[in-house]
Amino acid sequence: MESEYKQLKRKLLKIEAILIQQLEIKMEELKEQYDMKIIPVPVIKISWVVTAVNAKVKWWSQREKVDHRRCHTNPFGITRCEIVMAGQVYSEFGREEFMGVFLHEYAHLICIEKYGLNGHCLTFKKVCSEIGGTMNSYLAGERFASAASENFLR
Repeated sequence: MESEYKQLKRKLLKIEAILIQQLEIKMEELKEQYDMKIIPVPVIKISWVVTAVNAKVKWWSQREKVDHRRCHTNPFGITRCEIVMAGQVYSEFGREEFMGVFLHEYAHLICIEKYGLNGHCLTFKKVCSEIGGTMNSYLAGERFASAASENFLR
């Protein structure tokens, strides 16, 4: 008989495969909509380790991993990128919130490629809101209140 751990692991792997497939479909739609041609298609990973971070986007230049906060100088030097999602967002808040967090991270890549901008600037907030991404209410402010969410890991 299969152990509870193995059953849970198998169930999580099935959920993960379905979620990644849904995220890849959405990413393909946005890639077309925003005519994304420069930044490589990100690898999507889901971490089931308990964390206090909903998600993160990471990218590398030809030489080294680049901290996204310091990517102003050469945003087009990106050779590989990943979006790492916390599976805990799905298990605690559901699919819709999970998708909103993913779209927030993908909005960063759109802003880098299309506008050469980085961080949570006004353009990012506009793109994030347009594509259905979420952000905390402080970041969203009044102007982007429709994109505000207080569902984040603590």
